Amino acid sequence: MRALEGIPMGSSAILLNWKEPAEHNGVLTGYKIYYQVVEGTKLGGRLEREPHILDPKATQAKLSGLQPNTTYRFSVVATTSAGEGAV
Repeated sequence: MRALEGIPMGSSAILLNWKEPAEHNGVLTGYKIYYQVVEGTKLGGRLEREPHILDPKATQAKLSGLQPNTTYRFSVVATTSAGEGAV
């Protein structure tokens, strides 16, 4: 994703904002959001936000249910009928 910004919403949620990919490898069908817990220099397992975003024009989503006082790494991946793009 070209640009990804996170805006905290309290201690257990974040609003993610992104820009549409510069190049599409097909017709966009939506987005998937992934997140990982960061502990020092280690990344935890990659978790996926459900439900997937089915609106190809979407540029933001709220992710809730996060653990307070925890560092996360977020990624947003565009999807097409062929699957998802690179993370």
